[in-house]
Amino acid sequence: MDRPHRWHQLLDDYLRQRRSLGRADGTVADDKSIVGQWIDYALTHHTDPSAFDDGSIGHFIEVYLGLQGKAPASYRSHIRQWCNWLQSRQQ
Repeated sequence: MDRPHRWHQLLDDYLRQRRSLGRADGTVADDKSIVGQWIDYALTHHTDPSAFDDGSIGHFIEVYLGLQGKAPASYRSHIRQWCNWLQSRQQ
């Protein structure tokens, strides 16, 4: 299985888990959008989509997406939860 496909399958698993925990539809939609963009960015910039690397994530959010204000904190939170979920699967 090719790498982007593998990562997006993991994202689908993550979204199913979020729904099963009762997360609001809007939150799950945000997860899909934000984490999906992060995966695509990470893969094209030779970064591990499962690693919470503050520098890479900061570049993705603030430079690549050009977000400012409260948005960067929200994006970081979504990506951190994704990374934590992936880590918990490996334990």
